Amino acid sequence: MIKKNIKKKTKFIGFNKLRKVHYKTQKKKWKEIEILNWKKNPYTTLKSIFYIETSVLIVYFSQFTKISPNQLTFVYIILGVIGGLFLASDNNLLILISIFFIFIKGSFDWADGLLARIKNQISSLGNLLDNWGAKVGSYSFFAGFGYYLYNKSNNEIFLLLIIFIIFLKSIDLKDYSYHLAMYEFTKEKDKKKFFQRLNLSDNLFPRKKYNLLKHFKNF
Repeated sequence: MIKKNIKKKTKFIGFNKLRKVHYKTQKKKWKEIEILNWKKNPYTTLKSIFYIETSVLIVYFSQFTKISPNQLTFVYIILGVIGGLFLASDNNLLILISIFFIFIKGSFDWADGLLARIKNQISSLGNLLDNWGAKVGSYSFFAGFGYYLYNKSNNEIFLLLIIFIIFLKSIDLKDYSYHLAMYEFTKEKDKKKFFQRLNLSDNLFPRKKYNLLKHFKNF
């Protein structure tokens, strides 16, 4: 008897349902910061609403394509790098484009996780790329902004500040412990053992340990 391989059709998720799910997820994820509280955090609320709405649009049109969550993450990373390079230019048009790229890249950062849940493609690699992308974007912005100030003032102190700030960020022990734990997480086959070690470990700073536990709770 010949068995036919029947592919399951991807279940279409409507735009309104995506919005509802994404708002609920983000409110729960950032409960401490209260990202949707106009009274306490007006700027954060405005930015969060923009990112949620735009990321839902991205996911809505991506769900039936071959676009993967990690590809969205790479778009997020590339926009950060290009934004930094354009910001360092002495061209007003490119500088305006860089501001747009630096701001809009967050929409892809908020979209990759939602697409991963919809397509059931949540992975430790995606988690690692997401955090690595944030670091690349941060360095790109500091370097680009420092060079922008140098172009405007012709003062070499800003070039030295770029090197100094990136150096300080690169030797941040808290940040290193966080990324080291993430690397160990990607190699660990038994995720439960990883969480047990993380809970018992005194080598991580308390705040970083809390962020890791919250970050990995979906695995």
